[in-house]
Amino acid sequence: MFGLENNMAGLGYFVFLIILGLLILGMIIIGLVDISYKRQRTKYYPKEILRKMLDDNDLKDVNIGIFKFIGKAQNFNYISNTIKIRTRDLNDPSVLKIYDMLFHFYYLFQIKTKKNRSFFWLKFVSYLLCFVFVIFITTTILIILCNVINNNNLDIDSITTAIQVLAIVGLILLIISWFSWTNIVEKYRKDLIDLAGEYLDDQTTKKIKLLTAFKAFFPFSENVIFFT
Repeated sequence: MFGLENNMAGLGYFVFLIILGLLILGMIIIGLVDISYKRQRTKYYPKEILRKMLDDNDLKDVNIGIFKFIGKAQNFNYISNTIKIRTRDLNDPSVLKIYDMLFHFYYLFQIKTKKNRSFFWLKFVSYLLCFVFVIFITTTILIILCNVINNNNLDIDSITTAIQVLAIVGLILLIISWFSWTNIVEKYRKDLIDLAGEYLDDQTTKKIKLLTAFKAFFPFSENVIFFT
């Protein structure tokens, strides 16, 4: 691979590439899953179900604000005591959007009760995964540079060492991030399923349960760092 087939730098990069490829494949799969659940309709509407959950849990003073763009797990305004949802979600009774309301409520519930810091760590892992992609891009550039230099019969030892270190660090961070993501989501997944069982019909609850299983297994299944 780029002239590095017979050394540790090439091997480390190759393993890193395979695991990262699986992550990207997982992102594609969860994207397709989201599209599928977006097309499945329920008898509920997002704002109404969110309002009911708030009222039933002593959060009647919390307002629901309508915005064009929001960031999940960062959509609560402390000053106005407002939980934000997107304009385009208002009239969308899909399973995916009803799941989002459960997610928003649970995020707010954690803030109000200070129960745990699941969403803080979810954001941290998301940024860590972004850093892994930066490492991958940097390593790829170094490998291309190494190949160019090698073709001109120049010393590439320092570059191959850097490639090897970056590949190993990237691989370790990727594995840790993936494991951490699954562990974090599994911790609050049961609570979301319990919420669904309390406020939704059995058929919708089963769909939410399967959806959360996908979201627990695949990193980046929850966008908690970018506004959409």
